[in-house]
Amino acid sequence: MIRISWRAAVAALAALAWAGGAQAQATQNDRAADNPGGAAPGPGEQAAPEGGTDYLAGGSLSTLPADEGAAVGELGRIVIEQGRQLDFQARQLQEQSRLLETYRQALEEHRGQLSALQLQLTRGAGQGGAKGPAPAEAPAPAQQQAQQPSEPAQEASPEDTATRPEDAEEERPEVALIGARGGVLTPAGTLVLEPEFEYTNQSENRFLFQGVEIVETVLIGFIEATSAQRNSYTGSLSARYGITNRLEVGTRIPYVLRDDRVTNEILELGGVGLTRQLSANDLGDIEVSGHYQVNDGLEGWPYFIANLRAKSTTGVGPFDVDRDSDGIETELPTGSGFFGVEPSVTILYPTDPAVLFANVGYVWNFGKDIDQQVGDSLIGRVDPGDTLSMSFGIGIGLNEMVSLSFGYEHSFVQGTKSVIDGSDAESDDLQVGSLLFGISSKITDSVGVNVNLAAGLTDEAPDVRVSVRVPVSLDLFTNTN
Repeated sequence: MIRISWRAAVAALAALAWAGGAQAQATQNDRAADNPGGAAPGPGEQAAPEGGTDYLAGGSLSTLPADEGAAVGELGRIVIEQGRQLDFQARQLQEQSRLLETYRQALEEHRGQLSALQLQLTRGAGQGGAKGPAPAEAPAPAQQQAQQPSEPAQEASPEDTATRPEDAEEERPEVALIGARGGVLTPAGTLVLEPEFEYTNQSENRFLFQGVEIVETVLIGFIEATSAQRNSYTGSLSARYGITNRLEVGTRIPYVLRDDRVTNEILELGGVGLTRQLSANDLGDIEVSGHYQVNDGLEGWPYFIANLRAKSTTGVGPFDVDRDSDGIETELPTGSGFFGVEPSVTILYPTDPAVLFANVGYVWNFGKDIDQQVGDSLIGRVDPGDTLSMSFGIGIGLNEMVSLSFGYEHSFVQGTKSVIDGSDAESDDLQVGSLLFGISSKITDSVGVNVNLAAGLTDEAPDVRVSVRVPVSLDLFTNTN
């Protein structure tokens, strides 16, 4: 099928009108030359109307009245002019389509920047969930994990409002979430210093084995009824540095002060009551971490962040403290005494006007040979239980300066396996769950304040944990990906 565009049709019509007019004019001139005197037409000839126009029709010359010829010519000119106008309008439509596409892209970018700002405002409202290295008990890692559910890469937590300038290129959310589970990372060339103070309180009334506390239930020693009030104060300094916009490294150095009041009724000694007031202050377990942002979060995808945290044994461990002849502690540990490694994955999904977050992590605690006499028992190898942790919640920006976060975290702590006097022993598993709340305020573009609260929902969780953080962002270099 042959298709003819309107431009070709107009051109053909104009050419035909021009050709007809030219031919008619030429014929009229020839007649005038043959009949200079204006002789009357011969037999069979019809006189042309005065002012008429000749045109070709069916191969013979015909005459078009003057007014009709002028109308055809005018129609041709109108068609040509309309064709030009249509061509101009087509170009205008193309330009408008291009502008609309540009506006659409700008709108998408603006929406991304709004999401980034919103997440930035919610950044400070959390991260308190799992941070203090030496919670209420601080002895073995399993116990520590119980009181501070697995602290998955504290630095990984989506940074604070003030800790990260916006990065419109990747439209990355800058969010402070309660779970301290990693987040969109520190921009390249930026150093974030974050002093923090955390207070943890735990009260308990239970029957337990008094001796070496590997987890919150004591495994080695006498059977006793215990009433305890345990307070832990932790001051720490964290540092995070963005190597690229997607790769961040960090460290955390804690200092722990503990104060415990424990009343024991030792059943094996006829119900004799004993109250001990113990305290300690020393360096806690130093941590190092690395975090990598897997994707750019565009086209409706959530942000995925891979985290890796390693915990040292720089604090005083449960087998490093002094004990009496019965093997009961006379001072408190400030660290776990065991190395640990935790990989985790953080997911952030911005959805106006909120940010949804979740984290899943697993803590490997490495056992070691103790070979130490504790009271009448010889402690051989001790393998603290691993911990599976998860957290989820939502962050909401109230305005450009303040945001709130709500969430829940839960850790499943496996029992500690020990070899005591040549026999295997294993403690019970622990379920540690806490309800989280956080509020973040942006003081300046580089300084923020975050207050976080965790309320224990299970027996093994601390009753309350409160932390205050002040992240300060320093742009050391101007780097790009």
